[in-house]
Amino acid sequence: MKNICGIIILFAICQVCHGTIIQVPQDYSTIQEAIGISSNNDTIFIANGTYNEDVNIDFFNDSLSIIGENPESTIVRGITNTITINDVGRCFISRLLISGNGDGIKITNSNGVVIRNCVIGGNSYFGVHLYYARTCTLDCNQICFNGMYLIKNSKNKTTLGLGNNCGVMVDNYSTNNIFLGNHIYSNCGSWHYGSGFNGYGVFIASNADSNKFIADTIRNNSGGDIGGAFDDPGCGYGVYVLKAKGIFFANCTIDSNNGGYNVDYGFSGTGNGIVLDSGATAIIGGDSLYSNRICDNNSVLNHNHNWNILNNTANDIIATYNYWGLEDTVSMRTRIFDHFLDSTKGYVIINPWVSGVENEKDKPINGLLLVLNNNYPNPFNNKTIIDYQIKKNTFVKLNIYNCLGNKIRNLVNSNQNTGKYSIVWDGKNDFGQKVACGLYFCSLGAANERTTKKIVMIK
Repeated sequence: MKNICGIIILFAICQVCHGTIIQVPQDYSTIQEAIGISSNNDTIFIANGTYNEDVNIDFFNDSLSIIGENPESTIVRGITNTITINDVGRCFISRLLISGNGDGIKITNSNGVVIRNCVIGGNSYFGVHLYYARTCTLDCNQICFNGMYLIKNSKNKTTLGLGNNCGVMVDNYSTNNIFLGNHIYSNCGSWHYGSGFNGYGVFIASNADSNKFIADTIRNNSGGDIGGAFDDPGCGYGVYVLKAKGIFFANCTIDSNNGGYNVDYGFSGTGNGIVLDSGATAIIGGDSLYSNRICDNNSVLNHNHNWNILNNTANDIIATYNYWGLEDTVSMRTRIFDHFLDSTKGYVIINPWVSGVENEKDKPINGLLLVLNNNYPNPFNNKTIIDYQIKKNTFVKLNIYNCLGNKIRNLVNSNQNTGKYSIVWDGKNDFGQKVACGLYFCSLGAANERTTKKIVMIK
């Protein structure tokens, strides 16, 4: 069975590869040896196994593809930074489990790098580190459990501190990158010299402008735990934006990010969804098609200083059409904090916002007209069925959008009576052409409501 899977993957590679296919370990025993003899447009196929080595890709390996057999069992374990991509114009990496003692993947001074369907976890510092990286794409990756978060308390004297850690570090001047459909979770700050360091799902540094986050899940990232009377646990952040401009979030889930915990004395650091600092600007949602779910970001014990959005000396933040949880307008406001209260310096614009309701299967989203169920199958490669329900007679639109927000197919555009409906999407646009594989959004609209579901099309 293993050999059959490998043959299928190689066949798929052959359909798109214009260079030579190099197999590891069949042709060369290490990945770095294979890279050393590769030329532009070559593909390196890595069979299942564990490869204990640092992998370096530079300008001599432009347009190189590195593809593993299975993202759970093709393991690259680095001694320092596991995979370093430097000064490259284009590169493609897919289907690897990447773990090591430094950064999982570090991309520097490079353009057009694509990281797809990898598991990037258990790295001591950052899962993915972009430094002067531009127009790169990270899609459908799991980026998790990065950062050392060992506990020091009265019963366990283990101490290992590596500072603030995060799933994705978008460092200085890394611009116009796209993060699409990634699951960024359980990344944690470490203990260090008597205090817990902060943990981040995503950290966006100065001048890292115009980065887009679409359909990403950023969840359960936390500050470092600690013990001792004077030791402060770290804060946990889903996303921290420092001085960067034009950051965009659409259809993301940013929830359950928590502060660290003092295990001896029972107090917590703060948990935050999105923090914008020092003149940062962002559009978070901004249209009902791009609604985000941003809620339940808490500390373990102290619920007085935890925010779904914190404007900490940022400029104006547009955060309309998002779901903030089950709180009413007044209590929900306590979870969104403005450092500046007057509009001349900066504020969070949240209205209109999506009302909170219980997530019952048969209850319409927003408590009004519509129920849009998950399509099936999903992912799909030929056709998929979309079920929906309307609660009263009304005019209904059902459209398919691509990940850039462009409408590609109208499926329903008519008056409909109360009831349940099903419709088939055949993966084609309004011109009858088959669309490319990737992430799409099914949007159901009626009156002043709209609700959206993700659809994935594969070959």
